[in-house]
Amino acid sequence: MTFKQRDALDMSTMKTVYNVRHQYRVLQKAGRSQMQQLLSELAKHKCIECHQCEKSTMIVTDLFWAHPMSLDLLRTFPHVLIMNCTYKTNRYHLPLLKIVGVTSTHMTFSVVSTYLQIEPVDNYAWVLQILRDLMDNNILPKVIITDRELALMNAIDNAFPNARHLLFLYHLSLQQCLTFLPLRSPPITPSDHHEITIGFVNGNHFVQVFLEPGNPVPPIVVIWRVHQHPCASEWENAYVNRIQKFKDNI
Repeated sequence: MTFKQRDALDMSTMKTVYNVRHQYRVLQKAGRSQMQQLLSELAKHKCIECHQCEKSTMIVTDLFWAHPMSLDLLRTFPHVLIMNCTYKTNRYHLPLLKIVGVTSTHMTFSVVSTYLQIEPVDNYAWVLQILRDLMDNNILPKVIITDRELALMNAIDNAFPNARHLLFLYHLSLQQCLTFLPLRSPPITPSDHHEITIGFVNGNHFVQVFLEPGNPVPPIVVIWRVHQHPCASEWENAYVNRIQKFKDNI
């Protein structure tokens, strides 16, 4: 219900609302900078927080945080992690790296959020090393799914060398459907294939999608052919017919 509906004589406008909200935020910050306010809120909610600063100016360049409840879920369900970096989603246009886990009932949960100034391997390595330090060495992830971000993929190889990277990923959206295959591991028997399908919904979030066995498979992403290791070249053989079936239905 709006102000006008509750009180026909109310003379408030949107500018009135914005002014009150601004005053509230000023009181909340209590003279602190935006970064100080953010760090204060993370501490208030007992989040695990780490950051890197530029040495000459002491300006924060990279910020890592995770809620204690998220870490409890991670220790319970450590086997599959999904990592994705988004761009231009905040006023500072900083890359936002999200790490998501998957429960035994195929529900996803947020694990870590990280703002990065830039995306070289060193920045990703810093994030993944903190994550690994928060995990028990006996319960490290077995599968890590990413897009084709090469710097992130290289950092994963160093931080989690025993994890199987990018088993199968079908990316479904109204604009484009793609299949991502393993880059650096030889084929395994079809009965051991683990296929994961992710749909991009409403232009703003991802969901896991469950398809019938033998479903048509979207075309393989072109960059896989460019960067795949020779030992992984035969992965596509098992999917030729299903890819053709997908093309026939379009």
